[in-house]
Amino acid sequence: MTAAAAGRVCWVDADWDRSRALDRVSRYGAYLRSHTELFDPWQDAPEGITQDPGEFAVAAFRVATGPIMSPGYVCWHPRVLDHQVGRGENPEPGRLVAKVTLAVALPLWLGSPWWSWTERFGNPWREPDDDRHAALARLVLRWPLPVASLPHPGKPARPGLPDLGDAQASVRALVAAINDTASPVLAELEGGEDR
Repeated sequence: MTAAAAGRVCWVDADWDRSRALDRVSRYGAYLRSHTELFDPWQDAPEGITQDPGEFAVAAFRVATGPIMSPGYVCWHPRVLDHQVGRGENPEPGRLVAKVTLAVALPLWLGSPWWSWTERFGNPWREPDDDRHAALARLVLRWPLPVASLPHPGKPARPGLPDLGDAQASVRALVAAINDTASPVLAELEGGEDR
């Protein structure tokens, strides 16, 4: 994790993305071009790309994160175990749902033979090997995101291909929204929690 990313749940490293791109523009852009089907989930969008800001942002975010893009265009704090942005279990127009799962310390000491999170390869929030008893605590954060706060994608320059700038803007908006809500929780956890 870079010093610039300290204290944030997630961030975009555009310089890394550009430096690793075969076209020297964006590695993320190459992944967008190979996952265009996500941008027309109902196969009814004019020019093959949804103009709905919520659908577009969900697709852009899915491409920007694992398992599609690994390492992702979006980077995550080591405590983040899972992340999702979608319509949620009770979809409503005008709303997305963000969900972030963070590793947290056990609220009590269980003693032998139980192991909690272990450090491996510089990440202090890794599960112990399968040959050990494991007791792992997680904190799941879930909150609504108004679609009105997201940028509107423009008409695609080429039918069936999402615009890289529009996708990057949508991802940046979701990253900002995630950090606005989840980073204060992360700061509280990092502010003195013993493992």
